[in-house]
Formats: sequence, structure tokens, C-alpha cells
Amino acid sequence: MEYRILGIDPGVTGAFAGIVIKDGLIEKIDMWDMPLVKIKTGKNEVDPLGVLEIILTFEADHVFIEKAQPMARFGKKQGVASTGGYMKGYGILIGLLVSQSEFFPYTEVTPQAWKKVMLSEVGMDKTASRKRAEEVYSGVKFPLVKDHNKAEALLIGIYGRMVLGW
Repeated sequence: MEYRILGIDPGVTGAFAGIVIKDGLIEKIDMWDMPLVKIKTGKNEVDPLGVLEIILTFEADHVFIEKAQPMARFGKKQGVASTGGYMKGYGILIGLLVSQSEFFPYTEVTPQAWKKVMLSEVGMDKTASRKRAEEVYSGVKFPLVKDHNKAEALLIGIYGRMVLGW
């Protein structure tokens, strides 16, 4: 039996991880950076068509997306513009998932829920996410600090696999 799970770490620097499970084992992992489009102000935003292409191409049996939560980062509160952009991107992702949910059901998962399961033994920072993702699936490496989004998308997908019992 083959199952396909798509894990999504939302945000402009987010990522997708497609996990193919065959006969109970991870057979293949595909990863994508968040597709972006440059807007008039020169800033990047989530590209809806790029996201839709990933969702339709991967054909997941189930999608797990980290639930957006504006929060304090690094001891500072998130700025209004930063929060607005993050929430707009998240809205685009949820809108596209809802539009395709007849074919690809999805589940929102809080960062606290998946991190408690996936990172409890190694810490909760970005380095821990990269390290843990490499441990969970030795076929991938995350050498760059910026790879933490791909690592977190993978961990969200692996968490989803555990939730579904696949």
C-alpha cells in the first residue's frame, strides 16, 4: 500500500515536504521552497499558482500544515507588516487547501503539538529541527541554517504520518 503525505511549513521562507510511504516505509521524500512572487513594493509574497502546482503535482493522500500563530520572536514582538504578510500567506495556503480538500484532505497542527512529539528530546530551535529531521530520515541532509524550513516541513509530515498511523 502506498500513502502520500505533504507537510507544509507556512510563511514566505516556508517549505513543503512530500513523503511517499510504501509498505510502511518511507520510500521517497521531495522538498520544495515556498513559491514566491515579487510584488510592486519589491517584497516577496506566497505565489498562489506555484503553491497550487505543488499541491496538484504531489497528489497527497493527506496534507498537514502548521497552524499560523503570530507571536513574539527572539524576545521581540512580531511587527505589524511582518505579521500581516505571514497571515496573508497562510490564508493563501489554507484557501488553496480548502479548494482542493475534496481530493486532498488537510489538517492544521499547532507548532506546540508537532514540536512536543518531534523535538522534545533535542530542543526546539532551528538547529534542533535540522538535526532531528536528519535523524528521522537519514536520506536527507540540511547543512544550511536556511534549510530549517524544509526540515520543519518534513517533521510536520512525519508527525502527520504518526497521527494517521501510516
